[in-house]
Amino acid sequence: MLTIHFEDKGQDFLFWKVDAAGAVIESGPFQGWVWVDCKVIGAQALREGDLVDFADRNGKLHTLSYRVARIEAR
Repeated sequence: MLTIHFEDKGQDFLFWKVDAAGAVIESGPFQGWVWVDCKVIGAQALREGDLVDFADRNGKLHTLSYRVARIEAR
């Protein structure tokens, strides 16, 4: 599992917990209802400063507007 921490620009979420398949399993401190079940593209290759590409629940691709601040691997 990875925890992706995002730069704080005043948004309602600051981290995503992502499983081995790249699926968002938790978003915090808020907006889990928005992000859970989205899939991060290339989660294992993300580094500090990267933008996150993800597929929403319908499979549509997006790029998140917030950069990665740090990543924790467990």
